[in-house]
Amino acid sequence: MLRYILVLSALLLLLAACGPANVPEGEGTATASVAENDGTADNAPTEEEPGEVAAEGPPPEFADADYETTESGLQIAIIEEGDGEPAEDGKIVLVHYTGKLADGTTFDSSVGGEPIRFPLGQGRVIDGWEEGIAMLKVGDRALMVVPPELAYGPGGTGGIPPNATLYFEVELVEVLEGGPAAPVSVDEGDYETTDSGLQVYVVEEGTGDAPEEGQPVRIDFTAWFTDGSRLDSTIDSGQPLVFALGTEQLFPGLSEAVGTMRVGGQSQFIIPSDLAFGETGTGGIPPNADLIFLIDLLELLPPAPEAPVEVDEDDYVADDAGFLIADIEEGSGDPAEAGDVAEFHVTGWLEEDGSRILSSYDQGEPILLPVASGQALPGWDAGLTGMREGGVRQVIVPPELGFGETGAGDVVPPNATMIWLIELVSLNADAE
Repeated sequence: MLRYILVLSALLLLLAACGPANVPEGEGTATASVAENDGTADNAPTEEEPGEVAAEGPPPEFADADYETTESGLQIAIIEEGDGEPAEDGKIVLVHYTGKLADGTTFDSSVGGEPIRFPLGQGRVIDGWEEGIAMLKVGDRALMVVPPELAYGPGGTGGIPPNATLYFEVELVEVLEGGPAAPVSVDEGDYETTDSGLQVYVVEEGTGDAPEEGQPVRIDFTAWFTDGSRLDSTIDSGQPLVFALGTEQLFPGLSEAVGTMRVGGQSQFIIPSDLAFGETGTGGIPPNADLIFLIDLLELLPPAPEAPVEVDEDDYVADDAGFLIADIEEGSGDPAEAGDVAEFHVTGWLEEDGSRILSSYDQGEPILLPVASGQALPGWDAGLTGMREGGVRQVIVPPELGFGETGAGDVVPPNATMIWLIELVSLNADAE
């Protein structure tokens, strides 16, 4: 499956159309996990504009199953018995699924890709899934008929119409332990306090290298409010966090915290609100909230190039569109062309002051993107076309071919010339 890595969301909104319309943040492709557990969506019609009732079903393969009907109205039938661990609230479950509407239309499926992963019992999926998956054990395959009040209700969502009964075939693939439920018990006097006010407690000393300023790091964390209520965990999602130390990608307290660690170590931190989200808060974090983070420093990643390669003006060649291109290293193999899938690292700067726009190194993964598909930022397609594996190419993007007189948010000012350094890792390696 193609991996589309968002390098900087403010600039890569145009890439959003590449993935499935109903992909939940940080998960697979299960539409079931998009909605909150109230069975409604933001576009729910008002009482004056009720949604129309979706077509009656079921699809043929759901018609003759021996269903158990629960008090909520969920219907579930086990069609293949497993013998593994049961699903339980608080555990991480991995589920393969296919979802259909009453007319037999498949609106979403994980088959052929990765199973969806989510913590059970935390409201990350629709109510029908919370209830139905909790009735399974690893290896079970089941049919679930989810009434609209346990799914998306009168609002529908995406390709799911209002008041739709949903039909799922699901398989419970695996059950895993999630992140810790509570912080490590630490006496207040056992924390060390830095000059900034960050409180540090070393749970386990690391034996590896310490990160430096600007160093991309990969960490696992679990976070709580100071009253012990749990906020989030990368262990639940199975997706460690990657960020560059000391940059503005994340709040300053997290950079300072990780900067006290060595690879392989685990530490717990109390991060005061002025080093976190301050007086404004964000999302589910209220203003002036102190946070507790338990962090494992997993690895240090290669840093991004510090500056563009120095290239004589005469060594740049203008393509038909007007992009200026210079080959730093030729690479080998067949040249990239339209339709190929390129795996590449890219780092960008503003020509005027040398400030960095973005770098895929900060995210710990190269970008995977079709060549010449029109899905890339200005200059990327021009640079990638004709490159060979292992090649390095630098591209100058004049303002009229970039973001012009408007710029791009706070990152690229109006009338700015950009410089991209592109390193082609592979062609078609992950394409199916």
